[in-house]
Amino acid sequence: MPDANTATLSHATAGEPLVLHFPRRKPEVDDRPAPAPLFIRDRNGLQRMDRAAIRSLVADGNYVEVHTAERRYVLRNSLREVVAQLDDPRFVQINRNTVINVERLQRVDADCVEVDDTSLTLSRNFRSALLDRLNILSGR
Repeated sequence: MPDANTATLSHATAGEPLVLHFPRRKPEVDDRPAPAPLFIRDRNGLQRMDRAAIRSLVADGNYVEVHTAERRYVLRNSLREVVAQLDDPRFVQINRNTVINVERLQRVDADCVEVDDTSLTLSRNFRSALLDRLNILSGR
């Protein structure tokens, strides 16, 4: 049986043209379901938040600070649990206490990153994982 990516050949009889049949390719579609809406608990109840609005997550003892452009939310949870709940590939850990949104990343240096004009420390242990997630265009 022919592969889905190969053409098949129709047998032609005398006087008929030779016809090649190419399979139709299905458009590449992300099969993952859309992430569920994200809500963060604050003093007044639950606040809906877009994942793209999150700049960084910073662990502070038993708490995690969720930083956005507008404000800071404090959650009583571990950094590992918050990242697991987000379940989003755009969040990358850059040191023991900090996770950033790579869509908000502006610059990467040897030992620091810049996220929305805020400089954060980049640990050697997490540097290669961050660089693997980035599309890097480089010359010689």
